[in-house]
Amino acid sequence: MHTTRLAHAVVILVLIDYAMLSWFGTLAEWTGNATGMFRVGTGLFLSLNMAMCVAWLCGPLDEYRPPIAQTERSLGPRFFLMTWGSLAVLALSYRISAIIRTPLDPVVADMLPVIIQASQKMLAGQDPYTIYHFVSHDTPMQWLPALWLPYVPSVWLGIDPRYLGLTAIVASAAILGLANWTISGSGVLRVEDHVHPWVRVGLVGGLLLAPAAVWFGAIGHTQVYWLYLIGFVWSLSRRWWRWAGVCLGLCMMSRHTLLPLLPLLVIYLFRCLDKSAKTRLGLSAALTVLAILLPFGLRGLRHLFVESPAYYWQLGEQAWTTTPWWVTNTFGLGVFLYPAGYGSTLAWVGGLCLIAVYALAVHAIHDERTLVACLTLGLLIVTVSVPTPFRYEFFPVVVLLSMIPLLQQRATEPR
Repeated sequence: MHTTRLAHAVVILVLIDYAMLSWFGTLAEWTGNATGMFRVGTGLFLSLNMAMCVAWLCGPLDEYRPPIAQTERSLGPRFFLMTWGSLAVLALSYRISAIIRTPLDPVVADMLPVIIQASQKMLAGQDPYTIYHFVSHDTPMQWLPALWLPYVPSVWLGIDPRYLGLTAIVASAAILGLANWTISGSGVLRVEDHVHPWVRVGLVGGLLLAPAAVWFGAIGHTQVYWLYLIGFVWSLSRRWWRWAGVCLGLCMMSRHTLLPLLPLLVIYLFRCLDKSAKTRLGLSAALTVLAILLPFGLRGLRHLFVESPAYYWQLGEQAWTTTPWWVTNTFGLGVFLYPAGYGSTLAWVGGLCLIAVYALAVHAIHDERTLVACLTLGLLIVTVSVPTPFRYEFFPVVVLLSMIPLLQQRATEPR
């Protein structure tokens, strides 16, 4: 399939993904058989996204062509900027209204309330990684530092931390929609790749306006991590190796689910980059990780990489016995395995699938586009293999998928 058609297919799939994450739960409730519907949904979500990643991996390597002013011929730059600006204003209005209307209720979502209390403890010189008590339950601080440390200044200043997440979403949308655009000497907007502007509008529109993404923006906390991911891929495409390393370090210190993807990055580093690029990227990533971990000491290391993952896995096991809809009403392999009595095999099934992704990556990774396709595939497998993959955990998969068509024309650019 021609890469232009694949780029358009990605937009359609991304919008389908956002629609499923937003409304599939309602559809499942209407049928009266939520578990059965989510089994169908899991199959669809997995098969469609896996097929798209494999399509990109099996496609021909694009030849790099000089940038062309395609936008001037196909779509007026002023009209495009007006469209993008209108989209941004609509998204801000929608998201801010959702924030205003939604209280930070720890019964509904304890993520930001925990982060607020942890930030307050850190500002007071206390250990933030302790147990936090709410009306309905107790929960430990379970997230890696780069995910919640950016919220500390907003807590210190008394600003609603959800506006930091909103800022991260706007920055992410700007990178996806505008980052590769430049202004020429004559003041004419030009594009540095051959992706149609409406492809970018579609990708950005889903991220900004999907109801599930807006709802999570009113209660959730991982938008800064999505920005790290986009910044990492964008830095790779621009050959900014040090910035790519910083973003990679931030990613690895944000979510445990990214750690199993390190072998894919190692394949890319040793196959695609020269010694200088590997050194700059690797060193900046290592220094970033070290700077984040040092303040927490050895006790913090044990909690972050042993106790926290174990707690998360136990949460899924407990959910199956107490609130089984957490396990069965989501896009995960657990919807098949837990009701059949094979929940204990979930990690093994996911591990075997991930090994298959590694094997594919050994043969497939040869540039940034194929790296991101493999990362998308790997993160999809990891996400469906945890006991309780909540909807927000799938957004990074969709965001990574959105980056693939933006990289296609930079495949053979000299490093």
